Amino acid sequence: MKKKLLIAAALLLLVAAVGAYFCWPVRLLPAGEDLGELEIAYLEHSAEGGELSSLSERYRLTPDMPEYAEALELLQMSRCRPKLGTFLGRGSIGGAYRLMTICASTGDSVMLTEVGEVSVNGRVYRCQAKPLLHAIRGLLASVPQLTV
Repeated sequence: MKKKLLIAAALLLLVAAVGAYFCWPVRLLPAGEDLGELEIAYLEHSAEGGELSSLSERYRLTPDMPEYAEALELLQMSRCRPKLGTFLGRGSIGGAYRLMTICASTGDSVMLTEVGEVSVNGRVYRCQAKPLLHAIRGLLASVPQLTV
């Protein structure tokens, strides 16, 4: 009887731990840290009329720019949640036609997509990042693009 009770308690504890892992929110970028410059790359692929086309834009935001503060605030207040691929160490995202990669000088990186997944420092999480991707892209409208 005692053994069955211990096994049941251990299983309940395991289920609670797994549930907590998959429900625990994760920040896209650490808050309260000096992240330095942000390098942003936006890629968009489309197949209109049977022809493939792509758009590529690159930007650099520095701490003295007003867009930097707004983009950083959006990224630091956004949260994502782990998924099974996060637990298994999956780092790639597939099926995204629009994606934005943001790299901080500290080495932190975020990849936003429209497919319900984000990559934070090389690990995939679930997140509805489509509104965030479009909000940051809107901020970048007044920032000059980098030339390759």
